[in-house]
Amino acid sequence: MKVLPALTGHVSVEHVVSGERLNLYLIEDTESLIKIATSSDRLILPRKPLIRSTFDVYLLANTLIYFKEPCGAEDVQKTFFLHVVPADASDLPAYSKQHGSDNLDFRFRDYSFPLNEGCVAWRELPDYAIASIRTGQYLGNEDGSYTHLWEGEIRFDE
Repeated sequence: MKVLPALTGHVSVEHVVSGERLNLYLIEDTESLIKIATSSDRLILPRKPLIRSTFDVYLLANTLIYFKEPCGAEDVQKTFFLHVVPADASDLPAYSKQHGSDNLDFRFRDYSFPLNEGCVAWRELPDYAIASIRTGQYLGNEDGSYTHLWEGEIRFDE
C-alpha cells in the first residue's frame, strides 16, 4: 500500500489570469489527482464515493476523504467515528486488541478545512492490510450513550 502524506502541507502558486495567490493541497495516487484550493477553485474527486451519506467518503491510497457540499457549522461540530478492522488481528496496537478494531475517531477541526460552501476532512489509515472500515458521525448523549447520525461500511473482500 502506497503511503501518502497528510494534507498538512501546501504549495502557494500564482493564478495566471488573476494574479491571485492560491494555496493548493494535493493528494495523488496511481489513478487520480485531487486538487483542493482555499480560493474559488473546486475540489476534484474523479471517483465515485465508497460511502454516499451525509458526507461522501472516498478512499485514495491509504487516506479517507470526507466531503460535503453545502456544509454548515452543524455538520462539522459532530465527532466522526472511524473503526478499522485489520485483515490480521495481530496488526492491531495492544490497546485496540480487545475491541478487534483500531478506533481512529476524530474531530472535524483537527483534520479538515472549509472549501467554498463545502467542507473536507481526511484521515490517514494504518499501514496494514484492512478487512473493513466503519465510519460516520455521532453525538454523545447526556446519559453517556451515543447516537449515530449516519454511518457506512467499506469491506475489502479478497
